[in-house]
Amino acid sequence: RRTVFLGAILLNGLITPTLYLVPRATSSTEEMSDAETFASLQFWWFAAIVTLRMVLFMVGEVLQETICMGILGGDAVKFGKQRLWGAAGSGTMSIVAGGAIDWYSSGLAQKDYLPGYLLSAISFFVDFVVAFNLKIPETDGP
Repeated sequence: RRTVFLGAILLNGLITPTLYLVPRATSSTEEMSDAETFASLQFWWFAAIVTLRMVLFMVGEVLQETICMGILGGDAVKFGKQRLWGAAGSGTMSIVAGGAIDWYSSGLAQKDYLPGYLLSAISFFVDFVVAFNLKIPETDGP
């Protein structure tokens, strides 16, 4: 479990910045028809990266909650508090990322999402370091 959990976090952190590198995804301003969109390599590259990120995120999320519940000894109240502070942190980071993107994009014709990608990647790496150093009780069986 621990290896899969850490691998999902690390891969997600490495894959996140590649969204910024999708050709013309952040610099193109012309309208494209649906047919042109589905025929473009940049659409499929973007779709593949986002799909892979979501799969890795969901794998990590399920394992994270399982590990958290194990560490808390099955205490549902403590688990609820953990989830509450996780949601508060996520909301706070959304506001910070939005402000950073607005600041970074000021004066540009189109938003530049680089700060959001970088904050996301940094968050994944911090999560990896914390999770790597976490003492996780091993269990036998499911």
